[in-house]
Amino acid sequence: MGSLTTDQAGALARLGRFFYTIVPLDYQTYCSFTARVSLGVLNRLGIEARLCPCQLWCATRDGNFVLGFIDAPPVTGKWDGHVICEAGDCFIDASLAHLKAELSVAIPPVILGRRFMAPTNVIARHDLTPETTLWWHQVPAQARTPIPDQPQELVDRYVAALITEVFEQRAASA
Repeated sequence: MGSLTTDQAGALARLGRFFYTIVPLDYQTYCSFTARVSLGVLNRLGIEARLCPCQLWCATRDGNFVLGFIDAPPVTGKWDGHVICEAGDCFIDASLAHLKAELSVAIPPVILGRRFMAPTNVIARHDLTPETTLWWHQVPAQARTPIPDQPQELVDRYVAALITEVFEQRAASA
Protein backbone atom coordinates (compact mmCIF):
# COMPACT_ATOMS: atom_id res chain seq x y z
CA MET A 1 0.00 0.00 0.00
CA GLY A 2 1.30 3.40 -0.97
CA SER A 3 0.28 6.92 -0.13
CA LEU A 4 -3.38 7.82 -0.12
CA THR A 5 -4.65 10.25 -2.72
CA THR A 6 -6.02 13.58 -1.53
CA ASP A 7 -9.60 12.29 -1.98
CA GLN A 8 -8.83 9.07 -0.09
CA ALA A 9 -7.17 10.97 2.77
CA GLY A 10 -10.22 13.24 2.88
CA ALA A 11 -12.52 10.21 3.11
CA LEU A 12 -10.43 8.80 5.96
CA ALA A 13 -10.56 12.14 7.77
CA ARG A 14 -14.32 12.28 7.32
CA LEU A 15 -14.66 8.73 8.68
CA GLY A 16 -12.66 9.72 11.76
CA ARG A 17 -14.61 12.93 12.29
CA PHE A 18 -18.04 11.27 12.10
CA PHE A 19 -17.29 7.73 13.36
CA TYR A 20 -18.91 8.14 16.77
CA THR A 21 -21.84 10.15 15.45
CA ILE A 22 -23.05 6.83 14.01
CA VAL A 23 -21.31 4.11 16.05
CA PRO A 24 -22.37 4.16 19.73
CA LEU A 25 -19.66 5.18 22.20
CA ASP A 26 -20.30 1.83 23.94
CA TYR A 27 -17.95 0.30 21.32
CA GLN A 28 -14.96 2.54 21.98
CA THR A 29 -13.15 -0.18 23.97
CA TYR A 30 -13.66 -2.84 21.28
CA CYS A 31 -10.71 -2.38 18.94
CA SER A 32 -11.52 -5.48 16.91
CA PHE A 33 -15.01 -4.15 16.25
CA THR A 34 -14.07 -0.53 15.51
CA ALA A 35 -11.18 -1.56 13.25
CA ARG A 36 -13.48 -3.91 11.30
CA VAL A 37 -16.06 -1.15 10.87
CA SER A 38 -13.33 1.23 9.63
CA LEU A 39 -12.03 -1.46 7.27
CA GLY A 40 -15.52 -2.10 5.91
CA VAL A 41 -16.18 1.59 5.25
CA LEU A 42 -12.83 2.14 3.55
CA ASN A 43 -13.22 -0.97 1.40
CA ARG A 44 -16.75 0.10 0.38
CA LEU A 45 -15.26 3.43 -0.68
CA GLY A 46 -12.71 1.60 -2.84
CA ILE A 47 -9.78 2.34 -0.51
CA GLU A 48 -7.43 -0.58 0.06
CA ALA A 49 -7.11 -1.14 3.81
CA ARG A 50 -6.18 -3.90 6.23
CA LEU A 51 -6.34 -4.76 9.91
CA CYS A 52 -3.03 -4.28 11.72
CA PRO A 53 -2.55 -5.98 15.11
CA CYS A 54 -0.25 -3.88 17.28
CA GLN A 55 0.81 -2.82 20.74
CA LEU A 56 -0.22 0.65 21.85
CA TRP A 57 2.20 2.47 24.14
CA CYS A 58 1.38 5.65 26.00
CA ALA A 59 4.53 7.41 27.18
CA THR A 60 4.15 10.13 29.79
CA ARG A 61 6.65 11.91 31.98
CA ASP A 62 5.44 9.65 34.82
CA GLY A 63 6.02 6.38 32.96
CA ASN A 64 4.80 4.10 30.19
CA PHE A 65 1.59 2.14 29.75
CA VAL A 66 1.33 -0.69 27.23
CA LEU A 67 -1.93 -1.99 25.81
CA GLY A 68 -2.08 -5.27 23.93
CA PHE A 69 0.10 -8.35 23.68
CA ILE A 70 1.57 -7.99 27.16
CA ASP A 71 1.20 -11.68 27.97
CA ALA A 72 -1.41 -10.93 30.60
CA PRO A 73 -3.36 -13.76 32.23
CA PRO A 74 -6.46 -14.53 30.17
CA VAL A 75 -9.65 -12.72 31.18
CA THR A 76 -12.96 -14.08 29.92
CA GLY A 77 -14.34 -11.86 27.18
CA LYS A 78 -11.14 -9.82 26.81
CA TRP A 79 -8.44 -10.05 24.16
CA ASP A 80 -4.82 -9.37 25.06
CA GLY A 81 -4.23 -7.39 21.89
CA HIS A 82 -4.91 -4.20 20.01
CA VAL A 83 -5.73 -3.65 16.35
CA ILE A 84 -6.00 -0.61 14.10
CA CYS A 85 -7.02 -0.17 10.49
CA GLU A 86 -4.30 0.84 8.02
CA ALA A 87 -4.91 2.44 4.66
CA GLY A 88 -1.92 3.41 2.56
CA ASP A 89 0.41 5.55 4.64
CA CYS A 90 -2.33 6.32 7.17
CA PHE A 91 -4.19 4.62 9.99
CA ILE A 92 -7.31 5.04 12.10
CA ASP A 93 -7.62 3.97 15.73
CA ALA A 94 -11.11 4.35 17.17
CA SER A 95 -10.49 2.38 20.34
CA LEU A 96 -8.49 4.42 22.80
CA ALA A 97 -10.87 4.58 25.74
CA HIS A 98 -8.74 2.08 27.71
CA LEU A 99 -6.04 4.69 28.07
CA LYS A 100 -8.50 7.35 29.18
CA ALA A 101 -9.91 5.00 31.83
CA GLU A 102 -6.60 3.58 33.08
CA LEU A 103 -4.40 6.68 32.92
CA SER A 104 -6.86 9.55 33.16
CA VAL A 105 -5.26 10.96 30.01
CA ALA A 106 -7.28 13.22 27.71
CA ILE A 107 -7.47 11.26 24.47
CA PRO A 108 -9.75 11.93 21.51
CA PRO A 109 -12.13 9.07 20.67
CA VAL A 110 -10.53 8.62 17.23
CA ILE A 111 -6.96 9.21 16.12
CA LEU A 112 -5.94 9.39 12.49
CA GLY A 113 -2.26 9.38 11.78
CA ARG A 114 0.56 8.70 9.39
CA ARG A 115 2.38 5.40 9.50
CA PHE A 116 6.15 5.20 9.42
CA MET A 117 6.84 3.79 5.97
CA ALA A 118 10.35 2.58 6.79
CA PRO A 119 10.72 -1.04 7.93
CA THR A 120 10.80 -0.54 11.67
CA ASN A 121 9.32 -1.93 14.86
CA VAL A 122 7.29 1.24 15.30
CA ILE A 123 4.18 1.65 13.17
CA ALA A 124 3.34 5.24 14.10
CA ARG A 125 3.34 7.85 16.83
CA HIS A 126 1.03 10.67 17.85
CA ASP A 127 1.81 13.47 20.30
CA LEU A 128 -1.17 14.19 22.56
CA THR A 129 0.67 16.85 24.54
CA PRO A 130 4.33 17.83 24.86
CA GLU A 131 4.55 15.27 27.70
CA THR A 132 2.28 12.49 26.41
CA THR A 133 2.93 10.48 23.25
CA LEU A 134 1.20 7.45 21.80
CA TRP A 135 3.28 4.86 19.96
CA TRP A 136 1.90 1.98 17.91
CA HIS A 137 4.41 -0.90 17.77
CA GLN A 138 4.58 -4.14 15.82
CA VAL A 139 3.31 -7.15 17.75
CA PRO A 140 6.07 -8.91 19.75
CA ALA A 141 7.39 -11.99 17.94
CA GLN A 142 6.16 -14.46 20.57
CA ALA A 143 2.64 -13.01 20.75
CA ARG A 144 -0.45 -14.72 19.44
CA THR A 145 -2.16 -12.39 16.98
CA PRO A 146 -5.52 -13.87 15.94
CA ILE A 147 -7.92 -10.94 15.92
CA PRO A 148 -11.22 -11.88 17.55
CA ASP A 149 -14.18 -12.29 15.23
CA GLN A 150 -17.03 -9.83 15.54
CA PRO A 151 -20.71 -10.26 14.67
CA GLN A 152 -20.57 -9.58 10.93
CA GLU A 153 -24.20 -8.46 10.82
CA LEU A 154 -23.46 -5.76 13.40
CA VAL A 155 -20.28 -4.65 11.63
CA ASP A 156 -22.18 -4.49 8.32
CA ARG A 157 -24.99 -2.45 9.93
CA TYR A 158 -22.58 0.28 11.07
CA VAL A 159 -20.60 0.19 7.83
CA ALA A 160 -23.83 0.77 5.88
CA ALA A 161 -24.97 3.51 8.27
CA LEU A 162 -21.64 5.34 8.03
CA ILE A 163 -21.64 5.09 4.23
CA THR A 164 -25.23 6.33 4.02
CA GLU A 165 -25.11 9.05 6.66
CA VAL A 166 -21.57 10.35 6.28
CA PHE A 167 -20.63 9.76 2.67
CA GLU A 168 -23.91 9.81 0.75
CA GLN A 169 -26.40 12.07 2.57
CA ARG A 170 -23.89 14.62 3.85
CA ALA A 171 -22.15 14.72 0.45
CA ALA A 172 -25.51 15.37 -1.21
CA SER A 173 -26.30 18.22 1.19
CA ALA A 174 -22.84 19.82 0.87
